Amino acid sequence: MIAEATTPSIDALKSYSLGLETVASKSEEASIPYFKHAVELDPKFAMAYAYLGLIYGSTGSSELATLNIRKAYELVNRVSDNERFFISAYYYGRAAGNQEKARQICEEWAETYPGDPIPHGFLAGFIYPALANYDKAIEEARKGMEIAPDKGFFYVFLGVNSLYAGRLNGSEEALRRASERKLESVKLLLVQYDLAFLKDDRKGMQQAVEAAQGKPDSMDWMADRQAFSLAYAGRLQRARVLSHQAIQLAQQQGDLRKNSIQQLAEVPA
Repeated sequence: MIAEATTPSIDALKSYSLGLETVASKSEEASIPYFKHAVELDPKFAMAYAYLGLIYGSTGSSELATLNIRKAYELVNRVSDNERFFISAYYYGRAAGNQEKARQICEEWAETYPGDPIPHGFLAGFIYPALANYDKAIEEARKGMEIAPDKGFFYVFLGVNSLYAGRLNGSEEALRRASERKLESVKLLLVQYDLAFLKDDRKGMQQAVEAAQGKPDSMDWMADRQAFSLAYAGRLQRARVLSHQAIQLAQQQGDLRKNSIQQLAEVPA
């Protein structure tokens, strides 16, 4: 299915559409080549730059995220009204560091396009968490789930923000409802692991680890999580081993996460 976006190049639009499909069906990282190809075909394709910024930010490459959303914002006068909201909200939240401005844009966006789940995703996924307002983030995640119940990231946002707010039952609900809709993702597995860790549920932690086995886009994240939990328990030597394993797995994927995962590797035994 061809997505709607402002570009004169049908080939660029096709590559952009494949990127969106790949985000939904595979992983964020796997979508990057499609968005990059879209901007190669149309160097003024603002939404392709915006999605590159969003995905780089989500996968831990802040510099590339900022670079791409700034490029998108430079082209904001060339896009539709809905695209302008998307680009402006992410630009102010990511590149300008003005979360309050980003919040205002998202609220206007949600009022203007009440059937669009994305402004609620921005509010739940990075704006309210950055403002440490987890109650509002949970509220926005629930609004997004009502509009788009098959979008897995809303269940992740509900689960993560519930953990931050100390509401473990909210995380349990997010995992249960995602399972009922047969939604799966790396980040849902991480919510499962973190929830089990906070409950001191070793069996639940192991189940999340086992679920990640054989999934290249999950194994490095999970090894990273295990390393931190081991470090928390004072088992620093084993934590270092798993941290290096996470780095190797990330490198095998050509992954952008290795820089953030690198931190624990320097912990002395």
